[in-house]
Amino acid sequence: MKIGRLLLLLLLVAGVCAQGGCSFILVEGPPGSGEMPVRRMDDTYCTEGLGAPIVDSIATWVVPLTLLMSMYSLGGKNVGEMEAVVKLTSALAVGGVEATSAVWGFHTVRKCRQYGARLRRD
Repeated sequence: MKIGRLLLLLLLVAGVCAQGGCSFILVEGPPGSGEMPVRRMDDTYCTEGLGAPIVDSIATWVVPLTLLMSMYSLGGKNVGEMEAVVKLTSALAVGGVEATSAVWGFHTVRKCRQYGARLRRD
């Protein structure tokens, strides 16, 4: 029984890591102070587009909602207590990761846009 719970916990952690937000992977912030700015091929120094944070914002609601709906659509009313706890915990964890990624992405893009505006002004 303990091996089963450990396996479920391991699967939960792996699932949350696999669902990591786009912004953590795709959004690049401005160079830090003292670092040499490197111009990218699109003539920017960091990510100025809001695509990844917007996708994370949508996923913040869609992914957990889908996991919660699967609790009833796949198992009906006879969902076991352990399975329900795992699905609920998964939904909350994935939603938290996506929300954190969205907030971080919007914040980083704002800093990048400010950095770009400073460079264009100078």
